Formats: sequence, C-alpha cells, structure tokens
Amino acid sequence: MPGSDEAIVDLGEVDLSDPDVFAGGTPHDLFTRMRQEQPVSWNPMKGEPGFWSVVRHDDIAAISRDTETFSSWQGGTMISDGTIPVPVARQMMLNMDPPEHTAYRALVNTVFTARRVAHLESHIRDIARNLIDAALAKGDFDLVADIAVPLPVQVIAELLGVPPEHYDKLAEWAGASAGFDDPRLRPKDFDQQQSFIERIQFFHGLAQQRMSEPQDDVVTALTQAELDGRRLNEFEIGSFLSLILVAGTDTTRNCYSGGMLAMIEHPDQRERLSADPSLIPGAVEEFVRWVTPFRHFRRTATRDTEIRDVPVKAGDKVVTWFASSNRDEDVFTESQRFDVARDPNRHQGFGAGGPHYCLGSGLARLELRILLEETIARVPPLELAGEPDRVRSALLNALHALPVRPS
Repeated sequence: MPGSDEAIVDLGEVDLSDPDVFAGGTPHDLFTRMRQEQPVSWNPMKGEPGFWSVVRHDDIAAISRDTETFSSWQGGTMISDGTIPVPVARQMMLNMDPPEHTAYRALVNTVFTARRVAHLESHIRDIARNLIDAALAKGDFDLVADIAVPLPVQVIAELLGVPPEHYDKLAEWAGASAGFDDPRLRPKDFDQQQSFIERIQFFHGLAQQRMSEPQDDVVTALTQAELDGRRLNEFEIGSFLSLILVAGTDTTRNCYSGGMLAMIEHPDQRERLSADPSLIPGAVEEFVRWVTPFRHFRRTATRDTEIRDVPVKAGDKVVTWFASSNRDEDVFTESQRFDVARDPNRHQGFGAGGPHYCLGSGLARLELRILLEETIARVPPLELAGEPDRVRSALLNALHALPVRPS
C-alpha cells in the first residue's frame, strides 16, 4: 500500500486523473479520507473541464443504475475528453445508453452465451496447466508474462476463432486499448485512430472468412446476427469484437496477477486456500474486490441534479471510483483486510449494477477459478524475485511484470 503521506495531503490539491498518483498502486489511504471527508468532491483538470469524484458504494450504485441522469453516451466513459473522440466513442457499446445499449448488449449476449463459455472449462484448464508447468520449469518466472497475459488472450482468441499466429497482436491491442497513459503500452509514435482502423479491418477480414466458411465461434455468430432487422456492418462487428477482446483479457490478467501478489503479501490466505480449496470461488470474488481491475468509469450529467446533497450541473463529468467503493467501510467489514473467505462480498469490481455490468464477468470468473484451482494444486508458495512493475495508469490497476520464484 502507499505510505501514510496521504494523511496530510490537501484533498483539494489532488488530481485523480494524473496517473502518477497511482504510481505506487491505488492510494487507499487517500480514498479512505475522501470517503470520510469529501465523498463527492470537485477535481479540476488542466486544459479541460474537471469532474466530480464519487467514492462511496451506495452513491456509485445509484449513479450506475440511473442512465437517464448519468449518461455514458454524452461524453463517453473516459475521464479526459481527448482520450477517444466523442463521435467515435458513441458508436461503441461501452459508451451507449439505453435503449441502444440494451439492443446491442442483447445481441452480444446471444453470441457470448453461458453455454459457450462453460463448454470451454476443460480446455481452459489444459491451457492453465500447460502455462503453469512451463513457468515452473524456468525456476524464476514472470507471473504476468508467463501466465496472466497468455491465458485470457488464448481463451478469447479461441472464442473468436482467431488463429494462434495472431495471439501476440491481440495482446498488444488489448493493452493499448486501455493503457493509454503508459508509454510502454502506447509509445510516442502510437496512432490511436490507425490502431483502431487496424482492429476493425482485422476483425472484418475474419468476418468475411466466416461468411463463406462458418464455424462454431463468436465471429460466425455475429455475422449471422441481426439488429433492428438488418445484419451488422463492418464497423459494428469490429467494435463488438474489440470490446470483447479488452473485456475478455484485461480483467482476468489484472485480477490474477494482483490477487497473486496479495497472496504473496498475505501467506496465511494462501495457506487457507491450500487447506480448504472449497474457498476458491469466494477467493475469486476477493481477488476482484481487492484488485479492482478498472478503477473508475465516467458518466456525464444530463440535467441539474444532486449527489449526496452536492449540486451537479447538466454537462458535468461524474467519475465513479470503484477502487474506493470496494473498500467502503459501510459495506465491507475490515475493508482493508485481504480475506479469501469474505462473505458477503458485494464488490463493484465488475461494475455497480445497471445496464453496464461487465458482460465478460462470467468468463472472467471461470478463468480465475480455474487458475486458482490449478495454482493451489500445482504451484508451491511463491515469493518475489524482484519488484512488481506497475502499469502507469489511473484507469487500470495492472502489473507489467511480477517476478516470482517458488519459496
């Protein structure tokens, strides 16, 4: 955890849009003070309008469900207006409001079914075992590069029907899509628009192949699906598949690597899972709560309103901090304690309810459960073999690298 310096920081001087605030991990001492002193606070920004930070569990749940007042479409879901051009953002399902979002999500649900996901369980287990065994054979290894990244990329690639030779490209696209503040994920010469066009063209090429040679995969299902009585166009298919790629990889990657770091730091919790593997499904939920892979999302107020008696004007940005709500003392007993047996666990790591609840949560839970089961069964207790290397981001709670060795 960050040091105690947050205890003397002037809350009015903190800019939570600055990724450097998160250089040492999520600043939980700072968020604790905000929940207690300023649960709804104004955050100025340089060069563009600031935003309201909302940090309490119940407020975030209410905002997430009230899409008429707090819009994803009006300004997108990223804090900065310049992250994704609004006209482009509005064509992506993540940035839509009902009823458009409802129609698009229903379409995804028909092709990203629980049956299709459950059918993958034995294959995901084979992937996990192969990756774990190969990592252990190295002695010292990087848990991120050797296990946390390749497993969800391979799984989502097979769901989409993408050949193995493109796995590295998928991993690169997934990282660049959300890691826009980290120069290692988006170097200086990175062209966001060109990258987006490349993804659209790539997925359109796959769709064209499936039209002539259908397979039992998500791409084929999308080429056959209809929206408002018509087939999807090239942009819509590409946008759907880009969203599925990011949602289907980043959550598992970040929760597994961050959760494993927590178990290294709390070896008693690893011992509990080893002694009682029936705790693993609950441990998955604690991984998601503890890590909170996406720290926040933005909404835009569509009308004058109030949040906890604080006036909010139409057009104001409102940022919901799940990284804070998942440590809310009013909801979680001993909220700063990592507890693999925590029950109940009403975390908001997959969202706070409402129409934007994570569509990939079922797949992420399955992957994390299998990874934990195989880790407990096959991997000795681990220790750090170097310093954890964090992604520079206010949005993502992610690790570039986690060097470890069996202890």
